[in-house]
Amino acid sequence: DEGAYTPFPSVKYLLSTGERLIGFGVWESSAGDSLTPKAGRIYFTPVLETTDTDDDERVSNTTEFKGWIDVARNAGAEDRALGGPMDGAFFAFQSRGVYMFVPTGDANSPYQRITLSTELGAVSQESTFMGEDEAGRACIYFLDPERGPYRYGARGLQWCGYDNQTL
Repeated sequence: DEGAYTPFPSVKYLLSTGERLIGFGVWESSAGDSLTPKAGRIYFTPVLETTDTDDDERVSNTTEFKGWIDVARNAGAEDRALGGPMDGAFFAFQSRGVYMFVPTGDANSPYQRITLSTELGAVSQESTFMGEDEAGRACIYFLDPERGPYRYGARGLQWCGYDNQTL
């Protein structure tokens, strides 16, 4: 189908879920033959080995299937990081916004966006990383530009700055 083999745009952040490549944040506003880059948009490839060629280098852009989801376009926030995967989900961070993308099992709409916060955000990709909480459960840590260290895990969003709040 026309649009099924559209090249990936020039994204700032890449993540592998094991089945798909996920891209977030864009460097340009136009990109030749690739999908038109848009800030605040998650791009994803089809599941690897869906076809016999280039599943890890393309984004579908057909009338039946779009290989992208808008995170929070035109929200006045800057795209800052990708994190995960954690329990099958991955996370997109903006300067003001934390979003979780959960697999749906539906081939036409593979991810559901869940807004975790529109107040918190991440400083950068380098300040966002996977780790464990005190019980050894997976969680994702990030540094909010105003409030400091946070994590998201089994107990939801938690502020981790109690030890240094007076500093």
